[in-house]
Amino acid sequence: MVDRIRCLLLTLLCWLAWPAIVAGAVPPFGISVGTAQVEYGKAVYVRLHTRYTQPSLDTLDLSALDRDFVIHARGDVDHGADSGEQSWRIQLYPIPPLAFHGASTKAVTIRVTPAFDRKDNTPIVVSNDVSGTDVWINQAVRVTMQVESSSRYAWLDAETARQSGVEIEALPHERHASELDVARTLHRIGWVLYPQTTGTITIQLPAVRYHRDGVITHRFYPPGIELHVRALPAFVPPTMPVGRIELQASMPDRLFMVKRELNFLTLRITSEGTPALYLPGLLTQLNSSRSVTFYPPRSIADEKSNRAGSGRDTVYRVPFAPKTIGLVSLPSVRLQYFDPATGKIRTHTQSLGSFIAVSQWIVYAVAAALSVVAIVLLRFAWRWFKRKLQIYRCYRTALRRLRHADTPQAIKTALMEIAGAEFWPTNLTLAAWLHHWATRYPRLSPASVSDSVLRLQGQLYGQTDAALEEIRPCLVDMCYRRVPLLRIMG
Repeated sequence: MVDRIRCLLLTLLCWLAWPAIVAGAVPPFGISVGTAQVEYGKAVYVRLHTRYTQPSLDTLDLSALDRDFVIHARGDVDHGADSGEQSWRIQLYPIPPLAFHGASTKAVTIRVTPAFDRKDNTPIVVSNDVSGTDVWINQAVRVTMQVESSSRYAWLDAETARQSGVEIEALPHERHASELDVARTLHRIGWVLYPQTTGTITIQLPAVRYHRDGVITHRFYPPGIELHVRALPAFVPPTMPVGRIELQASMPDRLFMVKRELNFLTLRITSEGTPALYLPGLLTQLNSSRSVTFYPPRSIADEKSNRAGSGRDTVYRVPFAPKTIGLVSLPSVRLQYFDPATGKIRTHTQSLGSFIAVSQWIVYAVAAALSVVAIVLLRFAWRWFKRKLQIYRCYRTALRRLRHADTPQAIKTALMEIAGAEFWPTNLTLAAWLHHWATRYPRLSPASVSDSVLRLQGQLYGQTDAALEEIRPCLVDMCYRRVPLLRIMG
């Protein structure tokens, strides 16, 4: 009887302990991944599950993930109604092991393949650049991400970046043609970081979203950045800019300026940091004086990264007006900045240039004188043109007469028309005509011209019996050489 009771109790205990035995066979904490391979720029969905009901899974420390990837989205913890188990769905990239309630998951290996644009079936090449990590307080740290694709109209943007101890300024999206392949386009976006506290600062910037045809196809996360920030030396004022500053001043390209007339001075400031820290002190140095009056400046271009990527350009137009006549020199501007490379303060004095100012009545006088000179030159030009036109017409008539001349007298008449065009005396003998021609145009007077004129003279006075066909070609060529336009105009 006692043995039977013991057997029943043992059976009852085994029946009561069976759920615990079965539950002990289930892992207390596990992980499941949707895929073992993912394209760069695409997300991975992971589900964490546990049979523990307390504490909630969303209290899990996920800092172990920070080394390899970024968590993009976290879903709500799902509590099983009957089983009492929990599950949590998160969106991230390659996964290291995690621990919860003393239990650890196994590391999951995910193969990341290069990014690919399905629209064009071409690769997307992504590169990152950080200007430096060992910096001073307020020193600009430029973080740029460059995406090369075959789409010229793709677009990059990112969410607003915020980080305690660091001021973050976003740089606009830029497009440039690839230097290696004209069919590819380089898209650039980035941030400028200004650390405000000393020590080590860990920063994770938001994902850069790649838009194609209005749809976000990829998200590229910049690498995690660890800044080691040093305090500025005690001799550096807190308002002094950190990083090199360059100033280029240009004035209107004029010979002189008019007194009390408004002009514009263009200031192009290239800097590594933000101009907002030192622009007020720079522009307040443009004070009015006895010789010039300055007016409030106006920005004519937004701050933007220059092509080299080493700084940014800010362009201002400063209105000014001269108050005196003569040589006017604009004031010099003093630039000071802390050089991070040497740890010293650099001072540079920039001259803004000088110009000659004149009175308004001098401008009117010069304009009137130039007008008179222009009228005189125009008159001479008109006379010269009429003279050339008259010569052309006379030579054209003489040339036609020479071509159709069938008597020596007709050829002599053509030569007299040439004498009239050259304003030589009338009723010249052929010998006198030849003398004038040889004196005026020695290069156009070869021996053949003299020989033709002498033959013509012998024909007129019955001294020789030369054929006209031997005289005309040389005289026709003489006309063409004197007025080359006859060959074109006929």
